[in-house]
Amino acid sequence: MEDIRLFGRDAELALLRGLVDGVRAGAGAAVLVEGEQGVGKSALLRAGLSGAEQAGCLVWWGVADQVDRMFPLQLVMGCVSAEDPALMHAYLASSEGALAVDPVSARMERLLAIVDRMCAKSPVILVAENLQWADEASVTVWRRLSRAASQMPLLLAGSARPGSGRDDLGRLRRGLVSHGGTVLTLGALSEDDIAGLVRDVVGGLPGPRLASVLRRAGGNPLYARELADALAREGRLRVSGTVAELADSPSMIEVPPSLAAVLQERLRGLPGDVENVLRRAALLGLEFSVFDLEILTGRTAGELMGVVQAGVAAGVLTEAALQLSFRHALVRQLLYEEVIGRAHV
Repeated sequence: MEDIRLFGRDAELALLRGLVDGVRAGAGAAVLVEGEQGVGKSALLRAGLSGAEQAGCLVWWGVADQVDRMFPLQLVMGCVSAEDPALMHAYLASSEGALAVDPVSARMERLLAIVDRMCAKSPVILVAENLQWADEASVTVWRRLSRAASQMPLLLAGSARPGSGRDDLGRLRRGLVSHGGTVLTLGALSEDDIAGLVRDVVGGLPGPRLASVLRRAGGNPLYARELADALAREGRLRVSGTVAELADSPSMIEVPPSLAAVLQERLRGLPGDVENVLRRAALLGLEFSVFDLEILTGRTAGELMGVVQAGVAAGVLTEAALQLSFRHALVRQLLYEEVIGRAHV
């Protein structure tokens, strides 16, 4: 795995590297990395677990996507079959004759046996990213392994976005904590960390105008990186010495297409009609009240409660009493631009 430059994650990085040292010495553990889209969960896992294979660990790595929930055990199968998919498939299928009434359960037991067998040969690191999209059977296997990880040389690592509303992920998280596992919650980066990240992208520390635009990213490293990179590609930045500055007014900056695609993917993950309500809320500004939203949508506060809760849980909104605000000004800007664009069609 390549060496990845991280900002603002020193403590989390040290913890992961300590867990790798522990599993090499025979002490297993389980860790779940939580955080919103783009906050750096994957980058932290890659950096924290880099070098584990060279140190003698067997590393299995799987990444769920949005279609995986349709296929039982898709995520876990992707993890353990990476080295020889055909052989692993045949081995798993051999269990189905005895328990044909429930082949998924049969495969689950066989997967658990595979992990146990491999742990007897060498330390094992099993990584499952994007658990919010994983199929339920894979989440069940992950939860069962998390209970047993401390009893074998197994480091179980996962990542998930908050706000999925899935009961099985809630049980997984609670079980992890109750069995001595670790939950790492990644928050926003500081302005200094964002400045360091942007310096690596564009070759200079942000000047006042560029810093003002970058605040719209709300401390999200992916959003800040995409924004800075797009501005540089468009020739809208000027680097003088160690400072990178915006060549025109911050108010003239629209959400770049590459970043808009990232933000839209995040919004599509929201349940029901939440996105539609948020799009209308964007017309009210960065901050607004529940009363304002009632007037705009024609819904009562009670009817809006589910929308607000979903937005807060997903990290799109923040809430203080009856006052709400968009967590990221870029998200609000994107929604606003979409509404205005449709109005002019």
